[in-house]
Amino acid sequence: MNWQDHTSPSLSGQLPGLGERDHALFRILIRTSIDGVLVMDEDGTVLIYNEACRGLFQHAPESVLGNKANMLLAFSSRADFRDWIAKASAPNEMASFSALYEVHGQRKDGSQFPLQVALREGELEGKRVFLAVLHDLTVLYRARMEHDEEKAYLALIIESANDAIISYMLDGRVRSWNRAAEQMFGYKAEEIVGASAENLIPLFIPKDLVDSETAVFARALSGESIMPYETIRLHRNGTPIPLMISVAPIRDGQGRVVGIARNARDIRERRAYEAQHALLSDIVASSSDAIIS
Repeated sequence: MNWQDHTSPSLSGQLPGLGERDHALFRILIRTSIDGVLVMDEDGTVLIYNEACRGLFQHAPESVLGNKANMLLAFSSRADFRDWIAKASAPNEMASFSALYEVHGQRKDGSQFPLQVALREGELEGKRVFLAVLHDLTVLYRARMEHDEEKAYLALIIESANDAIISYMLDGRVRSWNRAAEQMFGYKAEEIVGASAENLIPLFIPKDLVDSETAVFARALSGESIMPYETIRLHRNGTPIPLMISVAPIRDGQGRVVGIARNARDIRERRAYEAQHALLSDIVASSSDAIIS
């Protein structure tokens, strides 16, 4: 397909202001771009429509050139597009217009897809025009949806867990407090989330354990994962709760520590069983009768 098939008839000749070599490079860049490239006048009429646009919208160039560019957009995005063109066409003596938008494109078959539009002002044949570089966001949107679904699924797992799962931001403020934590300690999430660990210490940690728990927090902040250990926490009513706690740093995609997560398991039943087992062992050991199993 030749260049004239992608260019409005009024622009099918040599582009003024460009040398022969520059003109050839311009044609190659537009034709080979993996992103859609449109050139429009101030009314939004399409002057140039590259091969990537055909792939995006399924329209042949001859059905688009000379028509309004909003034919390539979903109906819900067309009003916004008209506003952008009007804004871009307004006189601006300070700087040329440049903007980045996300809209919904519409293919010839009526199907829609997310589209990023980079709109920039230029000049062609002495007239003001706008260059739009179009990028299909379908893959990105699908990844976003999968990421959001994964986050929602993980949130459900945390909320339905039997262990108390608590996370902290780097400044020590509580970021999350699941349902098991509410049941274990007697405080609702809205009472705890946003509060600083320093202010919460007197509520949850016996005085003789404060220094050791502060050291654990610091180790986790430095990037160390703390293996499960037994300790004591206090319920809202003051009752001591024996717990098995593990602590781990939360890292972002670059491996930087952005917070801390604590997992706390109530071990009262285990301790009660161990105490009962020890008592029975003592009874057997101290019995004057011969006991054989």
